[in-house]
Amino acid sequence: MLTFLLIALGLQHIIHEFSHVLAAKLLGEKVIKIQWLTYKGGTRVFYENEPDLTDEVEKKWAVIAGAGYIITNSLGYIFAIVFTLFDNSFIKVFLCIVSMVFLVIDSLYFTLGSTFDFGDVIGVRRVLNISKTLAIISSSLILVINIFIIGVVFYNI
Repeated sequence: MLTFLLIALGLQHIIHEFSHVLAAKLLGEKVIKIQWLTYKGGTRVFYENEPDLTDEVEKKWAVIAGAGYIITNSLGYIFAIVFTLFDNSFIKVFLCIVSMVFLVIDSLYFTLGSTFDFGDVIGVRRVLNISKTLAIISSSLILVINIFIIGVVFYNI
């Protein structure tokens, strides 16, 4: 189970970061580099024309900043649905762990980032002109919904 958890955490992190890269490429932005796990304790994607968030910024940067969150949460929902299709097996255990990781990690990260002003949520908030309070409430609500889904799907609450 620990192996499954480590695999799930690695997959979540890689997919999250490459979601930013994919969104940037689809929106015409060039990625310069990805600094894996060495940028202030985390990972950072650098873009060629990355704006200073103190200026007026195009809305596409909110999509790029939010892509990791959107994709990993969406995959978490998909993994939870696929989980229900299997009988007891290692695949079912793996899907359970992967889904939980995908549903909790980014939701918790966005909630904490909204509360303490760090991470991708800062860019999303500034570009879309969302208040800190609204960001905290909405990200907390999604986290609670995701935990509820985990309870219902995996623990039959």
